[in-house]
Amino acid sequence: MNNYVFTANVGDSRAILARKLADKWVAIPLSYDQKPENPKEKERIVKAGGRVEPYKDDREGFIGPYRVWHKFE
Repeated sequence: MNNYVFTANVGDSRAILARKLADKWVAIPLSYDQKPENPKEKERIVKAGGRVEPYKDDREGFIGPYRVWHKFE
């Protein structure tokens, strides 16, 4: 079975490569989570014209996790 590669995908799961180094298996990331709190993803969103911040309540307080919004002009 040394000449086979097995792949699977389950929706928004991460992609990893398992490689055997010495006598143990090591997971090597092939993708990253596209979550707005990730600095790399936040930068991408802002460059595309969006903004990243939690929901604001009626008193201008932030509530909950970071979310992606249309940018105010």
